Amino acid sequence: GSWGVGLGFRYLNVSAVQDERGRGVEVRALGAELTGLIQPLPACELRLGVSAERLLARGIGTQAARSDGAWTLGPNAGLIFYPLRHRLL
Repeated sequence: GSWGVGLGFRYLNVSAVQDERGRGVEVRALGAELTGLIQPLPACELRLGVSAERLLARGIGTQAARSDGAWTLGPNAGLIFYPLRHRLL
């Protein structure tokens, strides 16, 4: 079968939540993924890879608003089936 490599990037726009006193948090994230693509059958594609994200947060509504961040790293997997492209349905 065919194979390939995919590279993806993502940016999650700022999202904020506040309580009734105006205190809350503002969060955003940046991420990337590297994926191997394998097509064992003409109508089927398997994806396996790894994703990393940097989460950034900032406190809002307080005098001592602080910022911090965290990294996430984990596997990703997917299976795509193309029945219409190959007239299987």
